Amino acid sequence: MVQNNKFLVIVVGVPRGGIGVYKSIYKHLAKPLEADLALCSEEKYIKNNYLTKHAKYLWTIPDDINWNKYYLKFKNNIYSEYFNLGLETGLENSGKIHFAIKDIILSNYVEILKSYKFIVYTRFDQMHIANHKSNFDENLIYIQEGEDYGGINDRHSVFPGKYSEKFLNICSYIDSKKGINNIPEHPNCEGVFFQFLKDNNLTNIERFDRYQFTVLKTG
Repeated sequence: MVQNNKFLVIVVGVPRGGIGVYKSIYKHLAKPLEADLALCSEEKYIKNNYLTKHAKYLWTIPDDINWNKYYLKFKNNIYSEYFNLGLETGLENSGKIHFAIKDIILSNYVEILKSYKFIVYTRFDQMHIANHKSNFDENLIYIQEGEDYGGINDRHSVFPGKYSEKFLNICSYIDSKKGINNIPEHPNCEGVFFQFLKDNNLTNIERFDRYQFTVLKTG
């Protein structure tokens, strides 16, 4: 039996793919791990989502949030220069949102994360087709194989709760001189994520098999 407070599954981003995807997240990820479930997205997206009834935590973001205004809290203003390097790579649009979601969780809920042994950080657009790996070392970060795109996969990872502050602090990193002085060769989401991990001594990484694939909305 998995003990209480061992796993917290955090599902973030824009829900897409339909109820089959959401059911797969519960069936093959949250349920086999006997994990508590947290959803983090704009309120309109999770208000009536299938996963809402299974969630212990609903971390809602204001609907139609202005992500550019969100970043005004970072006073160095280096982040804007950083994002401009990824106008054609997805960093400026997708990266801006996903980095900010990590900061929202860090700023408001990190003590909850630290009460769990392991955090599974994943996205709503992942269709799971097999039960998730369940054995982890408390001194390692686990990132799935594939979809590295010149960096390292940023869609799904497992990390010890004790690493939560360092793992989620990517916004402060891209607003720092350290970040702008270490631009990766591929300034996309995966490249920046990998450079962030390396520059913050989070290189105790073990890769593991994928149990899911990424889905898109029709069209």
